[in-house]
Amino acid sequence: MTAGFVMPQISLAQTDGNFPKIANYYIAWEVGDKEIEELAKWDLVILSPQALAANPQAVTKLKQKNPNIKVLVYVLIQEISTDSNIYNSVDFYQKIYQAVSQNNWWLKTPDGQNVYWWPGTNLINATSVAPKANGQSWNDFLAPLVNDQYLKNNLVDGIFYDNAWSQVSWVIKARNYSGFDVNADGAADSEVFVDQKWQEGLKNILSQTKSLAPDKIVIINTNDNFYNSLINGRMRESFPATSEGNWTNNMRNYLSADFGYEPELYVINGTTSNTGNNSDYQTFRFGLASTLLGNGYYSFDFGDMGHNFTWWYDEYDVFLGKPVTDKKNLLNQSTTEVQPSVWQRDFQNGIVLVNSTGTEQKVAFTSEYEKIKGTQDKATNNGAIVKNVNLKAEDGLILLRRVEDVLSNVYINGSFVRPYNKRGEAVRNGFFLYDKNYKGNQALEKKDINKDGQQEIIVADNSKITIYDGNQKVITTFYPYGDKYNKGINFSINDFENDGYFEIITGAGRGYAPLVKVFNYKGEAQGDGFYAYAKGYLGGVNVAVCTTKGNGNKEIVTGAGYMGGPQVRIFDKNGKVLSGGFFAYGTTFRGGVNVACGDIDANGIDEIVTGAGFGGSSHVRMFNSKFEALNPGFFAFGKDTRTGVRVFLADLDNDGAKEILAASPDVFTTAINK
Repeated sequence: MTAGFVMPQISLAQTDGNFPKIANYYIAWEVGDKEIEELAKWDLVILSPQALAANPQAVTKLKQKNPNIKVLVYVLIQEISTDSNIYNSVDFYQKIYQAVSQNNWWLKTPDGQNVYWWPGTNLINATSVAPKANGQSWNDFLAPLVNDQYLKNNLVDGIFYDNAWSQVSWVIKARNYSGFDVNADGAADSEVFVDQKWQEGLKNILSQTKSLAPDKIVIINTNDNFYNSLINGRMRESFPATSEGNWTNNMRNYLSADFGYEPELYVINGTTSNTGNNSDYQTFRFGLASTLLGNGYYSFDFGDMGHNFTWWYDEYDVFLGKPVTDKKNLLNQSTTEVQPSVWQRDFQNGIVLVNSTGTEQKVAFTSEYEKIKGTQDKATNNGAIVKNVNLKAEDGLILLRRVEDVLSNVYINGSFVRPYNKRGEAVRNGFFLYDKNYKGNQALEKKDINKDGQQEIIVADNSKITIYDGNQKVITTFYPYGDKYNKGINFSINDFENDGYFEIITGAGRGYAPLVKVFNYKGEAQGDGFYAYAKGYLGGVNVAVCTTKGNGNKEIVTGAGYMGGPQVRIFDKNGKVLSGGFFAYGTTFRGGVNVACGDIDANGIDEIVTGAGFGGSSHVRMFNSKFEALNPGFFAFGKDTRTGVRVFLADLDNDGAKEILAASPDVFTTAINK
């Protein structure tokens, strides 16, 4: 959790969940396990009937990997391929082709010629005046079929109707047809009549779909808001598409969209314009940042010639949290009307900028922000701390709020800290943790430990622990190992009883026996404590608290101190050994091991994170509840250091997964001299 930023109390509609919200318009014909592994990272995925026919377990597997993912099925609302390899291999398409062919539901010219827009397909007569066969026309037939085939499946979240045009007469000129005969009277109908009856037919399909499956999501691909009242949302393909005008017109339609059903979903699909240049990061950012001015989902892929890619970008790993403001016009603050300008929107964990003008713009801030630390466009996402940026024409940028403090975690005052994710990748710039109200090199934590609604500050020096209130007034002081003790104290705080009152667990420092003790929030001892290792060993003991089983039961995790082997052990709060544990590093290493606990992958089960003790390198490792190493670990400050590394965990961006904070044992010099 970050501090130093007061969150505005603003309520905005449709702002549930994390931003950016990302979608994958993935209509490849096959989806294997490798693709499912990738697609599960998105918030919303659109899959083709071909893929579902080839892999009937695809949706189940996606939901197993990401229970929150929304899965929609792709359906063409007004055409079907004439390739028999397609419609004969997929039961859904076979039923459509047979029905349309047998009942002659094709859209035709006055001389009876079938018509098309996309090569290799034929258009279907979706109008309300289309001739019926057996009491049905196309706009009566499609919705029940979609419902039976897909929407009755509890795992499928909804349907994506492609090409739900509000007009069809434009195809006449686009393909040089003499006209359309939609009512089968042998004469060309007026374009006004054709479009009116087309709209009535599509409205019937959409209304039927919602009537048959009222709890399912229905979104459409179209270039206007004509059908909005009948659906949950729409897609703007190939953003910013010229069919909807320029960026301004696209954004006006996006930001003003009001749909008839909840949840409301708007997908903006940016593309490479069929070039396949997935390293066109500026185009990618422009679309993403524009999407973030509203509450929609962003998709980026090849173009209308191919929607079957799992390209991943640095910005997708960002957790902005919820928006806390609406869009702001930085060049004309008197209006929020969409126009070419520089736009900003504020989120819990950062801000988004969009330059929709034709010239580069400089943006200055009253406080510092941090650029994303990425691996792709390193000139832009270089992790720099900035008070101003130059934003290119038609470009966008995500900036993060700086971390100024860490709550609910013990850290050494004056430490330099580097944040990493579970894969050992640096996710933010390093920063100093230093509270000027307390001495450097003291261990401290800020947390409400007595259920009074106020944050206390718990500070440990070489001999005692002092608890302060929010005004730095001393609440209590106690000496865990007696008032003659001066070997240092490390501690952890946890609520063993889940009653809102927290216990303080202490470990003795180097030069003392490995005695662990538990105190209540008043500093009163809860028993005599226990020795985590041999009583005669005088290297001290490091402590943390875990719930490694995911059952809510708290365990005390210990790491041997200096001159001890890197043994990690597990105890209950009374000192009963729950596990002899494991050696986090080589058994011959005698620097001990620092320990921390927390959920680093948001699965509800804590992992144990270790840092090598003094004399070792800055090697950080992660272990699951079976004490299995998750990976080889990483070196937070290089392989050649020999002062070890302290570790603690904190959810810096509130995404549910804790970051690993590696702290240098050398503290900020100024802090020591306070």
